[in-house]
Amino acid sequence: MAGAILKLSKKQQDEILALSKKRNNSIDAQTYAKICSGQKTGTTEKGKVSDRMSAVEYRELMQSTNKSGATTQARRFDFTFDVSASKDKTHYLFTLYGKHLAVNRINSLPFRSKLAYKSSIKKAADNFFIVNKKIIPKEAFSKAIITPVAYNKRSRDDDANSINLKILRDIIVSYGFLVDDSRQYLEQEKCGEVISKEWKIEVMLIQR
Repeated sequence: MAGAILKLSKKQQDEILALSKKRNNSIDAQTYAKICSGQKTGTTEKGKVSDRMSAVEYRELMQSTNKSGATTQARRFDFTFDVSASKDKTHYLFTLYGKHLAVNRINSLPFRSKLAYKSSIKKAADNFFIVNKKIIPKEAFSKAIITPVAYNKRSRDDDANSINLKILRDIIVSYGFLVDDSRQYLEQEKCGEVISKEWKIEVMLIQR
C-alpha cells in the first residue's frame, strides 16, 4: 500500500546501530528485515549470498528513518524477463521489460526503494528461469561480447543505464551463461539507444 510506514522501536534502532558497529559499519538486508519483524538475528545460511549494505547505504537507511522510528515503504517496480537463443546456442538475447530508471534516478531513491528496484529485476529473471530451465546452457561461455540496447522514451547519457546493465550481467553470470563479467571474459560494447514508447533493455550475448 502506497504511503504505508514501518515503525521501528527505540530497541530495534539500538540493535541495528550496535550490529553495524560490530560489522564495520555495515549490516545485511536480511538481518535488518529480521530486526524489523522482531525475529532473532543470526548468521547467513551457508550457500546463500548475503546482500550486505555498504556504510553509505546504511547511512541512507538511517537518514530515511525519522525521529519517531518510521520509514516510508519501498516503491513497487514491475518487470518481466525473457531469453531467446540461436539454434547453435552461440547467441542469447536477454530482454528486460519495464520502466528502467536512469542511474542518477536510482541513486536518488531511498534505500528501501533502491533495494526493491534491484530485487524486482532479479525476481523477474528468477520467475522466467523457473519455467524455462532448458534454455540455460550446460557450459558457460568463457569468452563473450555483450551488445546492449536501451529503449527509452527520452534520450539519455551514455552511462545512464550502467546500473541496469550491471544487474543484467550479474543475472547472466549467476544463471551460468557466462563464467564471469570481468574484462578477462567479457567485452561490452557501448549501449545503444532507441527512442520508444515501450520501455525495455535488450542484451545480446555472443560467444567468441
